[in-house]
Amino acid sequence: MAVQIFREHGLKKLYLGFLPCLFRESVGLGCYFGVYDFLMRQFIHDGHVNLLGSLFCGAMAGVSFWLPTYPVDYVKTIIQGDSLTNPKYTGNWHCARMEYQRAGPKVFFTALDIMLGRALISGSFGFLCF
Repeated sequence: MAVQIFREHGLKKLYLGFLPCLFRESVGLGCYFGVYDFLMRQFIHDGHVNLLGSLFCGAMAGVSFWLPTYPVDYVKTIIQGDSLTNPKYTGNWHCARMEYQRAGPKVFFTALDIMLGRALISGSFGFLCF
C-alpha cells in the first residue's frame, strides 16, 4: 500500500498527518508518563503502592494523554482519511478551519468520551502489568 501511494502520489501524500501525529505522540506521551510518575510518587507508602493506587495512576495517565491531544488527533484522522486524488483539504490548518466552520469547536471533541473511557481502562491495566 505504501509503495503504491508513493508511486501514484509522491512522498508528500505518504506522510499525510505526520506533524499532527508527531505532536500527539510527543505531547501525549510526555503528559502520560509525567502524570503517572507524579501520581505514583503520591501513592508510595513504605516503598509500595497498593493495587487501587496503581490502577488510579494508570487511568489518570491514560486520560492525560488524550485530553491535550484529542483535537489534533481528530484533524490527523480527517486528513489521513481524505481522498488522495481529489482532496477536500489542503493541509492540517485548512482542515481544522473547515471543520470548525462546519460544526464549531465541539467537532474537535467528537467521541472524546469513548476515547477517555478506553484510556481509563487501557492506562489502568497497562501500567498495572508494567
